[in-house]
Amino acid sequence: MLAEMKIRNAYTKHFKPFAMRRLRVSGFSLVELLVGLAILGVLLALAAPSLADFINRRRVEAVAAELATDLAYARTEAAVRSEQVYVRFRSDDNLTCYSISYWSGIGMCDCLREAGTSCGSGLSSAYELKINQLRRSLGVTMTPSQAENPFGFSGTQLRSSDPNFYVTVAGSRGATLLVKTNAAGRVLTCSPSGSGNIPGYQTCPANSQ
Repeated sequence: MLAEMKIRNAYTKHFKPFAMRRLRVSGFSLVELLVGLAILGVLLALAAPSLADFINRRRVEAVAAELATDLAYARTEAAVRSEQVYVRFRSDDNLTCYSISYWSGIGMCDCLREAGTSCGSGLSSAYELKINQLRRSLGVTMTPSQAENPFGFSGTQLRSSDPNFYVTVAGSRGATLLVKTNAAGRVLTCSPSGSGNIPGYQTCPANSQ
């Protein structure tokens, strides 16, 4: 019994204070926690604009890449079908969009309609190949250099109807890319000069906006 008490007293004297000290050191007081949260809030507030810019740039790049792919697809379809394939852009308060179609002169496709119904019915001889709708709430818009008439590719020569045609893909936070066709109808993506450039893209030719 005496030996057991000695062991207990020795533990209390040497080990228990050490355990208490370790417990106190490893914890956080309420004041320390509040200070840490305040610092974290400041860091997040500073980082938020940069993160928003980054996300918007990536959306601009994604939209431009899809548009470039679709223009190349329209050019290929013109070759396969040996006829004109048209790309028509439209917009309203909710979205910007384009339709890819071929037609024989009666009717026209409207990308503001739902997919599968953009070319109407009845006497229309237009046939929808694809539509792409981009909601303005995403912070990216597409603006063609010519909006009045459909842009197209010739089925025989594969040339575009406008050798200086381009589409401005613009983000709400300043990032901008141009998707354009050259005289041979080939599609390229470039970065306009001035503010809002996205690194990694060649500078657009002087005849582009």
